[in-house]
Parts: sequence; structure tokens; C-alpha cells
Amino acid sequence: MKYAIVAWAMVGLLGMQLTVAEEAGRSVVSPHPRPLSPEGRGENTWQTTAEKMTKPWFEKKQLSALVIGVIDKQGKKHFLTLGEKPESLAKLDENTIFEIGSITKTMTSMLLADGIQRMDLKLDDPVQQFMPAGVTIPLRDGKPITLEHLATHTSGMPRLAPGQMQRLMVDSKLQEDPYASFDVEQLKKALEGTKINVTKKPKVDYSNFGTGLLGYALTQKYGKSYETLLKDRLFEPLGMKSTYLVVPESVKARFIDGFTGAGKPCKHWNFTDITAGAGGVRSTSSDMLLYLQAGMNTNVNDKLTPAFNLALAPQYEMSGKSRIGLNWIMMDMKGKTAHWHNGGTGGFASFAGFIRDAGVAVVILSNRAPEAGRTDQLGFEILGALLEGK
Repeated sequence: MKYAIVAWAMVGLLGMQLTVAEEAGRSVVSPHPRPLSPEGRGENTWQTTAEKMTKPWFEKKQLSALVIGVIDKQGKKHFLTLGEKPESLAKLDENTIFEIGSITKTMTSMLLADGIQRMDLKLDDPVQQFMPAGVTIPLRDGKPITLEHLATHTSGMPRLAPGQMQRLMVDSKLQEDPYASFDVEQLKKALEGTKINVTKKPKVDYSNFGTGLLGYALTQKYGKSYETLLKDRLFEPLGMKSTYLVVPESVKARFIDGFTGAGKPCKHWNFTDITAGAGGVRSTSSDMLLYLQAGMNTNVNDKLTPAFNLALAPQYEMSGKSRIGLNWIMMDMKGKTAHWHNGGTGGFASFAGFIRDAGVAVVILSNRAPEAGRTDQLGFEILGALLEGK
């Protein structure tokens, strides 16, 4: 069976291989829905699906290294490594650390959902009430922009902070690490120049700027850094011991180097509390399966189940018969609902997806920037194979 990528497929922090400046700002992998490759169908397993689909990509040097993790219908975890290990890396396996890019957005929404379950927050809370003095959030059609607007990409805020793309085009240092220096003063200026795109009905319009702002609002609410919030509320409860915003020196030997879509070395990207919520997390395939396992409500941590239920519930319709929850995208696969998100930075691409009703999940981590939606194609094909029990 072939599965189509939703038209609004998201890399979030970057897109296909253009200039570095363009990579930092694009959000769309594919402008139109298209069928995925039929490779791996028939009697092939998820492993042979992965090997067959990626073989020509590796031969054409369109990929560098991949680590794939899955949970099958029996609840068993499996890992597959493909490609070459960089010389700087100790070992390529399920414990190798990658940048996960915009999959981070789902974790930002988990912090929001957890805060709602704790009765600290409400979806309709105005974002303005969490901002420090001097930071003014623009109104949306005369009404406050809410936490829900930011978590569902319905705020009308632009994809990037106003002026960011222009700075990227002329600042070579910023191109190497586009989100690392965005501070409160830049936030103030960006918000002053923000024009809200208001539509008659709420429209899902992807915004890195908005999701970063959501993460920042949560840090202001709780008086803690974004990384501390994730560690306290998500990583430690789920046993995600190799997931970070800042990778410690003690484990940097496991932190793989990244490459652009053209195969050129790319520096790791860094983030501030104002931008981290949009794409700052680094993790392993092993840890990411713990995250997806919890999302499937498989008793990894029952205390987080209500928050996952809220984050995964559909909020708005999207194009291509897809829906969005709190940053999670939903699409139908053979009569069941698949939840997914993808991500990318200057040198990395990622895909995470699962089907709750079937108990299957896949995570793909690549140290090559997104190009032509390959990671997404592979992710959906593997999910399809797992769904068929292969």
C-alpha cells in the first residue's frame, strides 16, 4: 500500500537544500501531496523496507548515516543503523545523539499539556500574561493571542521572526548558528514588526516564531529554563537519560556531526530560551522510542498519560484530510490514526510517528539535512510495514 505525505509536511526549522539562510527559514518539505515509493511493500519486513529504500540514496551520496528505531505489534523494540560512522564518533547505534529539530515542538506542547493537567495553565490563557515587562504580543483581530493559538499554529504569526531572514542573508556567522543569539531585545523588535495574518476561520499556518514563543512563555510562567522544564517534566519521568538541549562534555563522543543536504559539514545549532521550543532538543533513537512509547499509553509513565491524551487530541482540520493537535499531526492510515512530526536543522533530519491503536512506532534520525522529503517517505513506509505486522 502507498501512503501520501500530507501537503503541510513540516521540517519546521529549515527546508530542502537551498542557501543556509533559506534552510533556516523554510517549513515545507513538499508543496503538494505525493505518493511514497512502493519500495518495501509485498512480503518485505520493515528492515528490508528501510534497506531497499535507502540503498539508492546512499549510493548517490544523498544520505550519510541513519539510526532507525521501531516498536512492533508485539511491543518489542528494534534498531537498525545504516550508512557510515564519522571518524569523530565513538559508535553509531541507538545511543548516538542527533539534533531532532522540530520534533521538539511536540515536547513544548507536552509541557503545555502537563501544565494544564496541573491546573496551572489553560489553553485560552493570553500569551501576554506570561511576558516580561516591555514585551508586547500583538493582537489577533483585536483579541489576545492564546497558548492554544501558538500550540496549533493558528496564531497568524509569521513562520520566522520579522527581519530574521534578511539578517541571515547578510550575516555569515548567523548562518552557521541562526537561533543561538536571539535574545529579549530582538524579541521586542520582532514583535513590534509582526503583522498577524487573520483569517475568517482559524487557519493552520506553520510558525517557528510562534512555537519558540510558546516555549518562552512556559519558562516565564515557571521561572525555569526550557531545558530544566523538559528535564523535570518529561525527560526524567520517562527515563530519557540521553536527551538534552546542551550536550554535556562527558557524552560528546556520542554526538554525531551533521551535514548539509549537499554533504558539506555543518556546525551544530544552538538555541536560547526564546527559540529552543521550536527545535532545540538533541536525543537518541533509544530515548525517542521511550517518548513515543509513552505517547502510545503503554504504561511508561501513567502520570503523563492525561497530558499526552490532551496533546494528541485533534484541534483543527488541515489540508489533505489531516488534523493538528497540540503540535502533533494526525493522518489516517488503513483506518487508523497515525500521529507524527518531522524535523530538521542545518545538518540533521528526523521523523517520529506512531499508531496508538496498533501499538507501533518509528523514529528515524539522520545526520543529513532534509532533502526531497526522504526521511518522511521512509518513516511512513516503515509505519505501514509495521501496521501490516511485518
